[in-house]
Amino acid sequence: MVKPRENRVPMMLSDAELAAIEDWRFANRVPTRSEAIRRLIRIGLLYDDAAAVVIKNADLAAEHVSAFSNAFLEFLIDQRITPPKNEPMMSSFVELQPTVVELMLKINALSVVAEHYRTGESVESAINQAAKQRAEMEEIYLDLKSRLDSIRSFGNTK
Repeated sequence: MVKPRENRVPMMLSDAELAAIEDWRFANRVPTRSEAIRRLIRIGLLYDDAAAVVIKNADLAAEHVSAFSNAFLEFLIDQRITPPKNEPMMSSFVELQPTVVELMLKINALSVVAEHYRTGESVESAINQAAKQRAEMEEIYLDLKSRLDSIRSFGNTK
């Protein structure tokens, strides 16, 4: 049965938007463009409902991981736990860091872009802001990795 006219929403899409929808549609094996748009809308609405809680919890997790990282490094230094004794701890810790950093970067990028869409601001500025924050977080991660490497090498020099 054909839906009444008032349920139809004519819309203009840019070539890039249409291509992105089509790419998503084919990647997810959605039979029609209109069904792909419906699903993308549902995904967006679900994300929008959960975003505040996700961002709040991600920020808390980042704070806890940062505090743990600093405490862990201080513990290794204070206890003079050097390789090879510290290697299992160091390996687990080193594997945790990029995972948490990447998670935080993804959540941050999503939240920045979503907020710019909500407020009607330029998406390009959102992408630029997310890229800037990504660079800052990568710098923090590299500093942490450098500190870990120096602790690792501390035991190897003696």
